[in-house]
Amino acid sequence: MKDGFQEFPVNSSYMPEIEKRLSIARQIDQFSRKNSKTKAEKNWFVRNAEALEMDLEKNDSDEEDQRTFKSKKAQLFREKRLQKELDQLLSRPLQPKSLSHRFVAAAGMSTLLQRQLQEFTKQTTTDHKMSNENKKQRFLVIGQEATEPLVALRNLKHVA
Repeated sequence: MKDGFQEFPVNSSYMPEIEKRLSIARQIDQFSRKNSKTKAEKNWFVRNAEALEMDLEKNDSDEEDQRTFKSKKAQLFREKRLQKELDQLLSRPLQPKSLSHRFVAAAGMSTLLQRQLQEFTKQTTTDHKMSNENKKQRFLVIGQEATEPLVALRNLKHVA
């Protein structure tokens, strides 16, 4: 606590995801700053040459022009790729580092997954009661209706 500021509580398990997003954003910012700086320098020379009524000499050869064009094109491609990656990361919610993807845990479950799990548990309890009556196991997919494998194959033959 320096200068009367209180420390803001941050959950450190989110930091790796945040740092990854910030790293990409910094790279994009560096590219855009570099581009704007070169454009500003070029425009400054052109403006001042026009003000002094001087002609600017072109010092670059065709090979140098081609190299700079290729490097600008590659840099633009990298910038677009990074922007796409950043947009993709920002479209997903932050996941804590401690979240295990092997086991379903309530802390990292989305509401949709929680609803599907509730449906599954309700359906398995009713299926368990039916299986005691029928003694027949059924194939079950979470979020979809229960379907026996042979029935599903028969239905595919009729659709095709």
